[in-house]
Amino acid sequence: MTEFPAWPVRPTADDNGTWLITSRDLPEVTSFVETPTPLDGAEGTEALVAVARDAIATALAFRLDRGEDIPVPSPIQDGEVAVRMPLLADMKLAIRREMKAQGLTQTALAERMKADPRQVRRLLDLHHATPVAGLEAAADALDMARRSPFVPRREAEAA
Repeated sequence: MTEFPAWPVRPTADDNGTWLITSRDLPEVTSFVETPTPLDGAEGTEALVAVARDAIATALAFRLDRGEDIPVPSPIQDGEVAVRMPLLADMKLAIRREMKAQGLTQTALAERMKADPRQVRRLLDLHHATPVAGLEAAADALDMARRSPFVPRREAEAA
């Protein structure tokens, strides 16, 4: 399994002791964080990633609500920080991409799953703590293959 890619964000030092956070893949992502030099210390990087993750989740949720496409993250470039989304969010995005590829609405997916459309709406909400069983049911209804995103790093790096 290819691992879920990280979202690239670029921290830019501001003149007031804060860092501007932007993402070339999601231009609407613009946030600020007060932290020590984010690329040099673990504490600063953790603060930057936490703020960036929240900004990315908000941008993705907004795009999903409007029915817009969700891009696949670009490779990380020099000067950028890799921001990984929670696994549940990555799984939901994969399901949404497959729904789009099959031309399915949430209502159509609900029919395939024999579920209430409100259940599907919650299932795909990036801010909802969806049970994995619900995501499995959606993946099955979409005829998606299941693969584990968890592999020993030595195997992932060898591939």
